[in-house]
Amino acid sequence: MFLFARRSAVLNQLQKSQPLDAIFEKSSEMLVLTENMEDKLLSKAVRIPILLSQVNSLLAGEKSLVDYNAVSKFIRLAENLDDELTLWATRLPSEWSYTAVINIKSFSNFEKAHSIYYPNQIHRYPNLYAARLWNFYRVYRIIIQSILCRLSSVYSVEYKQDEQSQIQSRISCDLASDICASVPFLLGYDLSNLAGMQSVKYPWVQPSEESYLWPQNFLQIPTSGLSKGKFSLIWPLHVASSAKFLPEVQRKWMRAQLQWMAHIGEAHARLILYAESQILYGGTESFRFDCV
Repeated sequence: MFLFARRSAVLNQLQKSQPLDAIFEKSSEMLVLTENMEDKLLSKAVRIPILLSQVNSLLAGEKSLVDYNAVSKFIRLAENLDDELTLWATRLPSEWSYTAVINIKSFSNFEKAHSIYYPNQIHRYPNLYAARLWNFYRVYRIIIQSILCRLSSVYSVEYKQDEQSQIQSRISCDLASDICASVPFLLGYDLSNLAGMQSVKYPWVQPSEESYLWPQNFLQIPTSGLSKGKFSLIWPLHVASSAKFLPEVQRKWMRAQLQWMAHIGEAHARLILYAESQILYGGTESFRFDCV
């Protein structure tokens, strides 16, 4: 019961950019022996709302009055937490691992000419739960990269700021691309249909954003019906698509996925369809998920 309460608290406080009750952080060490892999991830994630709240307070005033020692301290804390999350991923048992089913390469510049996006990789997971957990991990790290980016922007040394921002943007882009790569699996598509696919071929018709949503308009809808995993995509796509450093065509694709889910009846997708996530910018969400 306590672990469930902690899971809900992390999500709720992240969306409000407010710290958790201290009991959730203090209890993490005592729960190590009883935690599953998701709980181990949450034991680290409980520190993100706390860090987010502290950084928001630090950066709330004028830039010229910011305490640079505090900035350096929070950068170290964020980097250490990011390292711990990365270590969590490397220590996952093999049964939690995902595989890249295919690396898709286009044989033409059609998609570039018409601003069409599709993931360069498609990932297969052992089950929906594992895919959901990996995407939570990615969202947590994207949030931390946004914290680091905001902190590094305080420094007046331009070359250092640009270098740090590029590092954080690259990491976040990779994490967001991995979220995109999970979409076909979580929607329930038969990935064996993709295994022989070496390119994305487009029908020669007048292009429009609606006509070229991949994979929905290029692959047959799963005969067994769409997977329940689509709900777990909504929050990761919502947060990742709000990252302004991502290519615009990729952001549009993620928003189009949310629009498509809203169209087929996912109520949560409808509620956040025209709202950008504020977590990456230290704000409070206009709509808050109770579960993801």
